[in-house]
Amino acid sequence: MIWHPLVIGSALLDALSVGLTAWTGLNGIRLLVRSDDSSSTRNDTPFAPTLARLGWITGSSAVALLLLIGGVTQVFPGEIPGAMCGTGVMAAMGRAGPVAVILRGIGLWILIQVFMMARLNGKSTPARLNPLIARWLLLALPVVFLGVFNTYAGVLSVDTEETVGCCAAVYGSVQREGETERETDGASIGPAIPVVLGGWLALIGLGLTVSRRSVRPSRWLVGGVGALSVVWAVLAADTLVTWAPVYFEGLDHRCLWCLFSIDHYGIGFPLLCCLFTVCTAGPAAFIALVIARQHETLGAAGIHHCRWAVRTTLVAATVYWVLVALPVVV
Repeated sequence: MIWHPLVIGSALLDALSVGLTAWTGLNGIRLLVRSDDSSSTRNDTPFAPTLARLGWITGSSAVALLLLIGGVTQVFPGEIPGAMCGTGVMAAMGRAGPVAVILRGIGLWILIQVFMMARLNGKSTPARLNPLIARWLLLALPVVFLGVFNTYAGVLSVDTEETVGCCAAVYGSVQREGETERETDGASIGPAIPVVLGGWLALIGLGLTVSRRSVRPSRWLVGGVGALSVVWAVLAADTLVTWAPVYFEGLDHRCLWCLFSIDHYGIGFPLLCCLFTVCTAGPAAFIALVIARQHETLGAAGIHHCRWAVRTTLVAATVYWVLVALPVVV
């Protein structure tokens, strides 16, 4: 078990997030179970959660996730023998550690989409998106709860007396297997960079086309932006580990968790935020367009949100490339 003020602060934020999500989600169940009522009656019910409440839910989840990553990379390694970065901490937490990070990321992704829907919902009278928001909140509730549960299950299972193997040992053993294997790995890096660069250029082209005010957004184009943004973010993260030599100077291995350390000026945090923004804003643009097409009263607002999300995707992807490529050029 790791006792640290950061764990207590994260637990309070998690309690706030799970509690508000459960409260709002259960109110949504009351809305959805009224199957005998008409759609307009359900839209007129006082379920619609305020932006402030959803903002607290989303914000507390985001801050708790950042605190978790900060603790794993900055604080917890000092509490666990042999741990030098997040790799050692994840090894000490067992299976629950990686599962918690993944589920928290998915839960935050869903909550951000709900927050976007609530912003659109406030522009319609009656609130047309009440049932949709209720369903998404019910989808988020088990994901958020399981993410929190696995977090503290992993924290409680940490044995601060047992030495763990960290990234230097893991990656060092791989590197000592021979020069031939390293050369093979190096040969596979080459195509990855042009693929990610080409995906970024395609994303820019599609995004600029959708962002033009003189052109009505096409569902196929916006759907392409949403799908490509998710695929590109995954490929970009993988390429970052296998490339970006500047960020791994002074190390004999390439560990993604090490990018969050102070030795690397915490560059992992802005890189992660950029990639997460890309794979969140892209699908959000498609969801906003679908809402605009299905609800005439939200047509203008939905298209505005769609274009705003696309521009956010392009900016985040471009900032990511600047962070990765600028040190190499300089």
